[in-house]
Amino acid sequence: MLWAVRAALALRPLPDSQVFTRGTPPRLKGCRPASRGLALALMTCAQSRNGLAAVDRIVTNMVILHTHRVAAPHSLVDAAVVPLAGNSRPRFPARIPVRVPLAESPITKCQDVAMRMDHVSYACEHDGLAATAERISSALGVEAVKGGVHPRFGTRNMIIPLAGHKYLEVVEVLDHPASDKAPFGQAVRARSAAGGGWMGWCVEVDDLAPFEERLGRAAVNGNRKFPDGRELVWKQIGILGLIADPQVPYMLKWEGDPSLHPSNAYESNLKMSCLTIAGSASRVTEWLGEPVEKPLEDVAVEWVAPHGTPGILSVTFETANGAVTI
Repeated sequence: MLWAVRAALALRPLPDSQVFTRGTPPRLKGCRPASRGLALALMTCAQSRNGLAAVDRIVTNMVILHTHRVAAPHSLVDAAVVPLAGNSRPRFPARIPVRVPLAESPITKCQDVAMRMDHVSYACEHDGLAATAERISSALGVEAVKGGVHPRFGTRNMIIPLAGHKYLEVVEVLDHPASDKAPFGQAVRARSAAGGGWMGWCVEVDDLAPFEERLGRAAVNGNRKFPDGRELVWKQIGILGLIADPQVPYMLKWEGDPSLHPSNAYESNLKMSCLTIAGSASRVTEWLGEPVEKPLEDVAVEWVAPHGTPGILSVTFETANGAVTI
């Protein structure tokens, strides 16, 4: 790699300290071009005093970094698909997302932010929202109720209320322009295109400001209207993180009338008891800025090493007929 970079840079000698600002940097035939900004920087460096030695050091560091990286998935198409029935374990592609550890970035810890697990999301399978929700609700011995359309995200859902102010959401992407633009819609589409399955989990917080600061972007508004005109409203952030690394949750803050929380659709004794997640507790702790056990409360987690894309592999519920794992 060093030889190729030095040879490519040597193709066009320049006066000392001349800087490239336009044009395409030269490269050897068959060499894959680097990013334009990086290539221009290397060429400028190479033409300065002791330039090639500096390039050697830069590229050597790039090689070292490259050997410790793996390719990131382009979408959730590579996410795990967990069957609703049977004991077979899913096969995973050999891909693990690349990330920059938050510990290496200036972040604000969220130790004073109240947080609790709010819900889990299941992207519908090939036969659509109603059929997927019916299979899950039948397995759990309960009823799924209509949620509604999320106009800002281009999605719609059905709800299974759970005990402890939690719920299970079955979600479907719509043929709507919003789903092409909103990260949530993109995530649902990609997961459903992969066959459907567990898409992620969500943590409710009382303050999104620390997460907005550490992620460098504002939370987005979400809403869903009831047939009688009432409106469920919230703000959320972290979907891009979930897309890149599906083991981490996104964060949500409910606003408006608390009685409209989806867990209140009807009184339920169905309890979520355990998550099996391909990933690591330390990674999720790093993402939340808090020990992962804090929001999970009474929900146990079995962490398994990801043999491919991380994320939720299964969720276990305590039903009237015993434990059921989906």
